[in-house]
Amino acid sequence: RRLHLNQWTSQESRWIPMDHWRACASTALPIDGEVVGGLDLSAVADFTAWMLVQRSGEGMRCRGHYFLPQDKAREYERTDGLPVERWVRDGWLTLIPDRRVDHSYIHRRIRDDAKAFGVQTIGFDPWNMEQLRNDLEGEGYEMVEVRQGYGSLSSPSKELERQVLGHTLDHGNDPILEWMAENAVCKVDENNNVRPVKGSGK
Repeated sequence: RRLHLNQWTSQESRWIPMDHWRACASTALPIDGEVVGGLDLSAVADFTAWMLVQRSGEGMRCRGHYFLPQDKAREYERTDGLPVERWVRDGWLTLIPDRRVDHSYIHRRIRDDAKAFGVQTIGFDPWNMEQLRNDLEGEGYEMVEVRQGYGSLSSPSKELERQVLGHTLDHGNDPILEWMAENAVCKVDENNNVRPVKGSGK
């Protein structure tokens, strides 16, 4: 109802219609041209997501890489059946040999991608980011806070919905991003502002 009829619903519900997600024009085309970065650090020991995003005609192209401590990876394999080893082998995921996220792995990846793709601006959730933010700002990156509230997330979330429903998002057949999209739910306030959150248990 919310996606197709613009009707407000009081309960949270699955955010992304996966039939539309899978119908998006996903390609293996590389990122080039003007690129921005997006970073969402885990609190301690869950997935950290690093995303490269660029406009591509009327759509968007995004390419993600992810970080996960080995202990948490084993837990996900055991409880959720996630194909962690395949994700690592295929280059989507870096396992960190510890029980918590070591930011040095993420910092190194950002530097490498910035050199390869010319990333100068990074949007980020400020939670747990103080030291890494200071380090990146000291290296000359423009750091843009994206707080996890309706005011910050509603407009870009609706744009992402539009891209998915219009099949103009090129997500590169990213299997981790697909798993996250499938488990995301959407909260909607009384003004029809939206905010995606993790589904229960994910």
